Amino acid sequence: MSANDLLGARIALRWSRVITMAGPSEACENRRAEIASDVFEQAVAARTLGVSQNRLSWSIAERVFRGLPRDIAWRLQLEATPARYGWHVRHPSTLLTFLLVMIMPLNVIADSARTRVSALFPIYDGLWALTLATCWLLIAFALAAGAHRAFASGDSMPSPTPKRSTRWARNLTAVMAISWAISAIWRIEPHSSFNTLSSIAWAIFGASLLAYLALLLVRSVARLLTLGR
Repeated sequence: MSANDLLGARIALRWSRVITMAGPSEACENRRAEIASDVFEQAVAARTLGVSQNRLSWSIAERVFRGLPRDIAWRLQLEATPARYGWHVRHPSTLLTFLLVMIMPLNVIADSARTRVSALFPIYDGLWALTLATCWLLIAFALAAGAHRAFASGDSMPSPTPKRSTRWARNLTAVMAISWAISAIWRIEPHSSFNTLSSIAWAIFGASLLAYLALLLVRSVARLLTLGR
Protein backbone atom coordinates (compact mmCIF):
# COMPACT_ATOMS: atom_id res chain seq x y z
CA MET A 1 0.00 0.00 0.00
CA SER A 2 1.39 3.40 -1.00
CA ALA A 3 1.20 6.44 1.26
CA ASN A 4 -1.45 8.03 -0.97
CA ASP A 5 -3.77 5.06 -0.35
CA LEU A 6 -4.06 5.90 3.34
CA LEU A 7 -7.21 7.69 4.44
CA GLY A 8 -5.21 10.45 6.13
CA ALA A 9 -3.18 11.03 2.96
CA ARG A 10 -6.33 11.18 0.84
CA ILE A 11 -7.77 13.75 3.26
CA ALA A 12 -4.59 15.83 3.00
CA LEU A 13 -4.49 15.72 -0.80
CA ARG A 14 -8.21 16.42 -1.15
CA TRP A 15 -7.89 19.37 1.23
CA SER A 16 -4.97 20.69 -0.83
CA ARG A 17 -7.24 20.75 -3.87
CA VAL A 18 -10.05 22.45 -1.92
CA ILE A 19 -7.87 25.19 -0.43
CA THR A 20 -6.29 25.96 -3.81
CA MET A 21 -9.51 25.79 -5.84
CA ALA A 22 -9.89 28.67 -8.34
CA GLY A 23 -6.68 30.29 -7.09
CA PRO A 24 -3.67 31.64 -9.01
CA SER A 25 -2.27 28.65 -10.87
CA GLU A 26 1.44 28.92 -9.99
CA ALA A 27 0.98 29.63 -6.28
CA CYS A 28 -1.66 26.92 -5.93
CA GLU A 29 0.38 24.32 -7.81
CA ASN A 30 3.29 25.05 -5.48
CA ARG A 31 1.03 24.69 -2.44
CA ARG A 32 -0.35 21.34 -3.62
CA ALA A 33 3.17 20.11 -4.34
CA GLU A 34 4.30 21.26 -0.89
CA ILE A 35 1.49 19.37 0.85
CA ALA A 36 2.08 16.24 -1.24
CA SER A 37 5.80 16.40 -0.42
CA ASP A 38 5.05 16.77 3.31
CA VAL A 39 2.79 13.70 3.20
CA PHE A 40 5.45 11.67 1.38
CA GLU A 41 8.23 12.71 3.77
CA GLN A 42 6.06 11.92 6.80
CA ALA A 43 5.27 8.48 5.37
CA VAL A 44 8.95 7.74 4.71
CA ALA A 45 9.91 8.82 8.24
CA ALA A 46 7.10 6.72 9.73
CA ARG A 47 8.17 3.60 7.87
CA THR A 48 11.76 4.10 9.02
CA LEU A 49 10.53 4.23 12.62
CA GLY A 50 8.22 1.23 12.16
CA VAL A 51 4.99 3.21 12.67
CA SER A 52 1.85 1.25 11.73
CA GLN A 53 -0.27 2.20 8.72
CA ASN A 54 -3.25 3.12 10.91
CA ARG A 55 -1.15 5.28 13.19
CA LEU A 56 0.44 6.99 10.19
CA SER A 57 -2.95 7.66 8.58
CA TRP A 58 -4.30 9.15 11.81
CA SER A 59 -1.18 11.26 12.24
CA ILE A 60 -1.49 12.73 8.73
CA ALA A 61 -5.19 13.51 9.24
CA GLU A 62 -4.45 15.12 12.62
CA ARG A 63 -1.76 17.25 11.00
CA VAL A 64 -4.26 18.42 8.36
CA PHE A 65 -6.79 19.50 11.01
CA ARG A 66 -4.15 21.28 13.09
CA GLY A 67 -2.99 23.13 9.97
CA LEU A 68 -6.44 24.38 8.91
CA PRO A 69 -6.04 27.89 10.37
CA ARG A 70 -2.63 28.27 8.73
CA ASP A 71 -3.94 27.08 5.35
CA ILE A 72 -6.94 29.40 5.51
CA ALA A 73 -4.70 32.33 6.47
CA TRP A 74 -2.46 31.49 3.48
CA ARG A 75 -5.42 31.55 1.10
CA LEU A 76 -6.78 34.80 2.53
CA GLN A 77 -3.36 36.42 2.17
CA LEU A 78 -3.21 35.15 -1.40
CA GLU A 79 -6.57 36.74 -2.18
CA ALA A 80 -5.75 40.11 -0.57
CA THR A 81 -4.19 41.63 -3.69
CA PRO A 82 -5.58 44.07 -6.30
CA ALA A 83 -5.06 41.50 -9.04
CA ARG A 84 -7.22 38.94 -7.22
CA TYR A 85 -9.94 41.53 -6.62
CA GLY A 86 -10.08 42.07 -10.37
CA TRP A 87 -10.33 38.31 -10.93
CA HIS A 88 -13.17 37.98 -8.40
CA VAL A 89 -15.09 40.85 -9.98
CA ARG A 90 -14.90 39.01 -13.30
CA HIS A 91 -15.73 35.65 -11.64
CA PRO A 92 -17.96 36.61 -8.69
CA SER A 93 -19.48 33.21 -7.85
CA THR A 94 -16.43 32.00 -5.88
CA LEU A 95 -16.36 34.91 -3.42
CA LEU A 96 -20.16 35.09 -3.21
CA THR A 97 -20.25 31.41 -2.26
CA PHE A 98 -17.54 31.95 0.37
CA LEU A 99 -19.41 34.89 1.89
CA LEU A 100 -22.69 32.96 1.86
CA VAL A 101 -21.03 30.08 3.72
CA MET A 102 -19.81 32.62 6.29
CA ILE A 103 -23.14 34.41 6.64
CA MET A 104 -25.39 31.39 7.15
CA PRO A 105 -23.88 30.07 10.42
CA LEU A 106 -23.27 33.61 11.71
CA ASN A 107 -26.90 34.52 11.10
CA VAL A 108 -28.23 31.33 12.70
CA ILE A 109 -26.02 31.74 15.79
CA ALA A 110 -26.94 35.43 16.12
CA ASP A 111 -30.64 34.56 15.93
CA SER A 112 -30.14 31.91 18.61
CA ALA A 113 -28.32 34.42 20.82
CA ARG A 114 -31.20 36.89 20.45
CA THR A 115 -34.15 34.58 21.05
CA ARG A 116 -33.32 31.02 22.11
CA VAL A 117 -29.92 30.50 23.77
CA SER A 118 -29.60 32.77 26.78
CA ALA A 119 -25.94 31.84 27.30
CA LEU A 120 -25.11 33.52 23.98
CA PHE A 121 -26.99 36.74 24.74
CA PRO A 122 -23.90 38.65 26.01
CA ILE A 123 -22.20 38.24 22.61
CA TYR A 124 -25.32 38.92 20.53
CA ASP A 125 -24.33 42.49 19.62
CA GLY A 126 -20.94 41.37 18.33
CA LEU A 127 -22.41 38.47 16.38
CA TRP A 128 -25.07 40.65 14.80
CA ALA A 129 -22.55 43.38 13.91
CA LEU A 130 -20.34 40.77 12.22
CA THR A 131 -23.36 39.34 10.39
CA LEU A 132 -24.39 42.78 9.12
CA ALA A 133 -20.85 43.64 8.05
CA THR A 134 -20.55 40.40 6.09
CA CYS A 135 -23.98 40.90 4.48
CA TRP A 136 -23.17 44.45 3.39
CA LEU A 137 -19.78 43.32 2.08
CA LEU A 138 -21.53 40.65 0.00
CA ILE A 139 -24.05 43.12 -1.41
CA ALA A 140 -21.34 45.71 -2.19
CA PHE A 141 -19.25 43.10 -3.97
CA ALA A 142 -22.28 41.86 -5.94
CA LEU A 143 -22.97 45.43 -7.06
CA ALA A 144 -19.31 45.92 -8.06
CA ALA A 145 -19.35 42.68 -10.05
CA GLY A 146 -22.63 43.66 -11.71
CA ALA A 147 -21.26 47.09 -12.63
CA HIS A 148 -18.14 45.50 -14.08
CA ARG A 149 -20.21 43.11 -16.19
CA ALA A 150 -22.42 45.97 -17.40
CA PHE A 151 -19.73 48.52 -18.22
CA ALA A 152 -16.45 46.67 -18.80
CA SER A 153 -15.34 46.76 -22.42
CA GLY A 154 -13.95 43.24 -22.28
CA ASP A 155 -11.54 40.94 -20.49
CA SER A 156 -7.89 41.11 -21.34
CA MET A 157 -7.64 37.43 -20.36
CA PRO A 158 -10.94 35.77 -21.31
CA SER A 159 -11.80 32.51 -19.58
CA PRO A 160 -13.17 29.39 -21.25
CA THR A 161 -16.96 29.37 -21.42
CA PRO A 162 -18.28 26.92 -18.79
CA LYS A 163 -21.02 24.40 -19.42
CA ARG A 164 -24.61 25.62 -19.28
CA SER A 165 -25.30 23.67 -16.08
CA THR A 166 -22.23 25.22 -14.47
CA ARG A 167 -23.38 28.69 -15.43
CA TRP A 168 -26.81 27.98 -13.96
CA ALA A 169 -25.25 26.70 -10.74
CA ARG A 170 -23.10 29.82 -10.40
CA ASN A 171 -26.01 32.16 -11.11
CA LEU A 172 -28.27 30.36 -8.63
CA THR A 173 -25.53 30.52 -5.98
CA ALA A 174 -25.20 34.27 -6.54
CA VAL A 175 -28.97 34.72 -6.19
CA MET A 176 -29.00 32.67 -2.98
CA ALA A 177 -26.14 34.70 -1.51
CA ILE A 178 -27.65 38.09 -2.32
CA SER A 179 -31.19 37.17 -1.24
CA TRP A 180 -29.98 35.70 2.08
CA ALA A 181 -27.96 38.85 2.78
CA ILE A 182 -30.92 41.14 2.04
CA SER A 183 -33.23 39.01 4.15
CA ALA A 184 -30.80 38.98 7.09
CA ILE A 185 -30.24 42.75 7.06
CA TRP A 186 -33.87 43.83 7.14
CA ARG A 187 -35.65 40.89 8.74
CA ILE A 188 -35.87 42.42 12.22
CA GLU A 189 -36.34 46.07 11.17
CA PRO A 190 -39.44 47.67 12.76
CA HIS A 191 -40.64 49.22 9.48
CA SER A 192 -43.14 47.07 7.61
CA SER A 193 -41.71 47.99 4.20
CA PHE A 194 -38.33 46.56 5.18
CA ASN A 195 -40.02 43.45 6.59
CA THR A 196 -41.78 43.00 3.25
CA LEU A 197 -38.49 43.35 1.37
CA SER A 198 -36.91 40.79 3.69
CA SER A 199 -39.80 38.37 3.16
CA ILE A 200 -39.53 38.70 -0.63
CA ALA A 201 -35.77 38.11 -0.44
CA TRP A 202 -36.32 35.04 1.75
CA ALA A 203 -38.86 33.66 -0.76
CA ILE A 204 -36.35 34.22 -3.58
CA PHE A 205 -33.70 32.39 -1.56
CA GLY A 206 -36.03 29.44 -1.05
CA ALA A 207 -36.96 29.28 -4.73
CA SER A 208 -33.34 29.51 -5.86
CA LEU A 209 -32.30 26.83 -3.35
CA LEU A 210 -34.95 24.47 -4.70
CA ALA A 211 -33.81 25.21 -8.26
CA TYR A 212 -30.19 24.57 -7.25
CA LEU A 213 -31.09 21.23 -5.64
CA ALA A 214 -33.09 20.28 -8.74
CA LEU A 215 -30.10 21.13 -10.92
CA LEU A 216 -27.84 18.93 -8.75
CA LEU A 217 -30.36 16.08 -9.10
CA VAL A 218 -30.50 16.46 -12.88
CA ARG A 219 -26.70 16.48 -13.12
CA SER A 220 -26.45 13.38 -10.92
CA VAL A 221 -29.00 11.51 -13.01
CA ALA A 222 -27.20 12.55 -16.20
CA ARG A 223 -23.92 11.15 -14.85
CA LEU A 224 -25.60 7.87 -13.95
CA LEU A 225 -27.12 7.55 -17.41
CA THR A 226 -23.73 8.06 -19.06
CA LEU A 227 -21.83 5.53 -16.93
CA GLY A 228 -20.04 2.97 -19.03
CA ARG A 229 -20.23 4.96 -22.26
